[in-house]
Amino acid sequence: MGHLFHELAGSCKATPCKEECVALSNGKPFCINGKCPTSWQINGEKKYCFVNNSLNWQAAKDSCTWMESHLLEIESEDEQTWIQIKTSGNRWWMGGTDEESEGTFHWKYSKTTLNYTNWLKGEPNGGTAENCLEMRPEGLWNDKPCYYSIYYICEKR
Repeated sequence: MGHLFHELAGSCKATPCKEECVALSNGKPFCINGKCPTSWQINGEKKYCFVNNSLNWQAAKDSCTWMESHLLEIESEDEQTWIQIKTSGNRWWMGGTDEESEGTFHWKYSKTTLNYTNWLKGEPNGGTAENCLEMRPEGLWNDKPCYYSIYYICEKR
């Protein structure tokens, strides 16, 4: 796949990364070696990687791709409940976006509509300024500006 660089703060220019480098919101480089930095957790037919390094949405999406996975796409209430137990207390990027069709969120990887949702009351409400989907600490969904750096969840089958 070669070297990929996300130069958010220029910190990846001088990094010794042999793999992908992403600049964290604190300006420090984070090397991704194609493996989940924690461990893959299994629920049903899916495997999940909970990455507690903060990246913007595009960098998180790219990081998941580097791990041969994609940003989380929640398909059911059961999956939501399982994820929520694992993530309480933090904000996490998911793979939903409305950047191509304002006001209509879809899953970026599978290109499907959100058949199951868990929106915070009044959401989504961000217009063109908030095009990426986050899960809030209590498990509710929110549209958020894509440039924010938060944790993220990758998944694969």
